[in-house]
Amino acid sequence: MTNTRPAPPPLEPVAPPCSICATETAVIDNSFQCDRCECSWPLDGIGIEDGDWDNPDTEQCRSVIQPFADAPARYDDIRAVNHRCYREHGHDLRHTNPDLSGTWSSDDPNVREIQEATR
Repeated sequence: MTNTRPAPPPLEPVAPPCSICATETAVIDNSFQCDRCECSWPLDGIGIEDGDWDNPDTEQCRSVIQPFADAPARYDDIRAVNHRCYREHGHDLRHTNPDLSGTWSSDDPNVREIQEATR
């Protein structure tokens, strides 16, 4: 009787988290995809290439938060910092921006909605 080891099972790539919402992406059609944010990144572009929106002509959400608006005057350099939501206009999820560690809701006192559309 020959004692042969079975071949190692195939590797499954570990999908990185979405750079917008931090949920795990899925590997589909040679790209990492986030269904929640409706965007994707090429498998060979990790850390190099920007992603692509599934619907690039969709208007960007108009919600903007100024998280440090109420900071003491000695922090003037950060009081005016704004973060605009990356999601599409009219979404029903919490607002998010990859430069901000958390999410926000539309009723946050430091939130405003801009009028101009951005695609």
